[in-house]
Amino acid sequence: FIFFKEAFRLLKKGGIFTYFSEEPKRLGIIFELKGLGFSKIDYKVNSTKECSYWKNQTFVAPIITK
Repeated sequence: FIFFKEAFRLLKKGGIFTYFSEEPKRLGIIFELKGLGFSKIDYKVNSTKECSYWKNQTFVAPIITK
């Protein structure tokens, strides 16, 4: 959670950051970010069915805006 606080501090208003999560069922953290002051939190679920690198068949890419 410290990373997200630091990201909020460093981003300019309207700044966006993203990361990936291999655990799509653990999206709760994304919605907790609103409490830090982020203005918009969205995400995309991407398929990994054709890629053997990922252990799951999907991953989540949150898109977080200050």
